Amino acid sequence: GQELYDLWVTYGKSTPEIMQEETFFTSTLGLSKSEVFNQSFALYPNPAKDVVHLQFNFKVSKNVNVDLFTINGVKIGSIYHGNLQPGKHVIDFETSNLASGTYIIKTQIDYKKTSQLLIIK
Repeated sequence: GQELYDLWVTYGKSTPEIMQEETFFTSTLGLSKSEVFNQSFALYPNPAKDVVHLQFNFKVSKNVNVDLFTINGVKIGSIYHGNLQPGKHVIDFETSNLASGTYIIKTQIDYKKTSQLLIIK
């Protein structure tokens, strides 16, 4: 929608046609939930203090990679890499050891990628 297009333009892309093949940012505050490429993915709470929950709900088995980056794009570490079977899955990620600030969680589900801002209090 328009919100996604506005973010796309903000991050330097000029045409929405490219957007479908690239990484994009989703909501930064509150319960961030999206139907990304026919898969349900949620990241909550956001902002967070001690723990973040990553919730996935798939109709078929999916290869999932979730990594944490600084706002400058430096990889801090991996949150989850593996195959998730059909159904609902919740991955808890401990954030109490992270400094307050803004981070990027990059998620790859099969060959589709998304990036989501995570705020740590």
